[in-house]
Amino acid sequence: MTRSVASRWQVGTRRSFLRGVGAAGLALPFLRERAAAAPGDYPVRLIVCSVLNGLVPADRSDRWECVGDEKGLTLSPMLQALAPVRDKVVAFKGIDNKAPNPRRDNGHDPCLETLLRGYNQVSQGAPSSPSVDQFIASKLNAKPLGQLGVSVRGNVKSPFYSVQGGRLPVEASPHNVFARVFGDFVPDPGAEAQAALRRRNKRSVLDYLRTQTSALKGELCGHEKEMLDAHLGTIEKAQSVLDDVPVQAGACNPTSDPGNIDLGNQSMTPKIADAQVATIAAAVACQRTPVVSFSMLGDYQMEKYPFVSGVDPSKDYHDYAHSGAVDIYQRLAEWWIGRFANLVQTLDSIPEGDGTVLDHSLVVLISDMRVGGAHDINDIPLLTVGGAGGQIKTNRVLKYSSESMNNFLVSLCHVMGVNVATFGNPAICSGPLSRFV
Repeated sequence: MTRSVASRWQVGTRRSFLRGVGAAGLALPFLRERAAAAPGDYPVRLIVCSVLNGLVPADRSDRWECVGDEKGLTLSPMLQALAPVRDKVVAFKGIDNKAPNPRRDNGHDPCLETLLRGYNQVSQGAPSSPSVDQFIASKLNAKPLGQLGVSVRGNVKSPFYSVQGGRLPVEASPHNVFARVFGDFVPDPGAEAQAALRRRNKRSVLDYLRTQTSALKGELCGHEKEMLDAHLGTIEKAQSVLDDVPVQAGACNPTSDPGNIDLGNQSMTPKIADAQVATIAAAVACQRTPVVSFSMLGDYQMEKYPFVSGVDPSKDYHDYAHSGAVDIYQRLAEWWIGRFANLVQTLDSIPEGDGTVLDHSLVVLISDMRVGGAHDINDIPLLTVGGAGGQIKTNRVLKYSSESMNNFLVSLCHVMGVNVATFGNPAICSGPLSRFV
């Protein structure tokens, strides 16, 4: 009797085990990704990148605008640099900056001053107010750095404003930015050991499965034995996948200090931009700050472009915005878009948990005008890259009809965990932007 009961129990155990064999094989395609993943949640980071004085060539909207809808996106000619991260892009159409008075406030200052604040300080009589990035930073009050303001050139007029209402200081020196971010940084000596421990634990599970499966093999025959042999093969493949995944100490891998770069040398702009991008990426990966305000190109910035072919070295971006030389203006805009693409691709190359740092970030590209020469504040250039920790459905084109920029600013607050009903002038804000988050 005892033997019979034991035999029935063994048969039931074998059958239950074998029912799970097939399901176990289904998990193998996901093991490589999960093997590299560290448990735990990751903070959402916000990086706002501005290129002022427009991004859309006059009468060439098709060069800027992405084609698609909420089911998919095709990048425009000007945005081809984003091809490696296309699936993480959201493009917007029909977002208007309604804060300036269109009859008298179409100059440079009203456009940039209202862009991220949602208030016109003069014509609407509003008190001094911060830009949305600084408002969010003040609410998060993160350590060690609540926010990081960065530029590519000094003394720029940017759209970023402090909580006191004055223009936010943005640092153009890559050396100074690096020193501010990592001057007191001490790497975690236990990070690599913890990563190796996680890997050993995963290997121990596979070793246990192999032992149990091999012990059962002698009791089976026919189809059951074939199933078990297949399962053993699956375990061996899983072990191979795990061995192929490098030990990751984490996303934090600070770059080296770029040193002092001659900020007065116009030909150094590419080197400065690349250095700033590297430090920004490291800053958010190392969780030194949750908010970065990146003034890539400021207003009326007399930046010359000796490093861009076909460009008159005596003319700047603003000159070309008003010159009618549409192709050259587009070429300059694409150069800045390339720097933005460098940033998001760098973030996407840094593994973090079950994704990348970009997956846990929201990176915004915006300009204060659509067509720089026209000072047009309707349908402004705007796109985002990154999933904000799964909050954003990407690879979409979101189309609106004269939607207020203020509503987009509310959505940025919500993405970062700051609960507000409106942002800026409530008369032109109805709440978060529909269909975005």
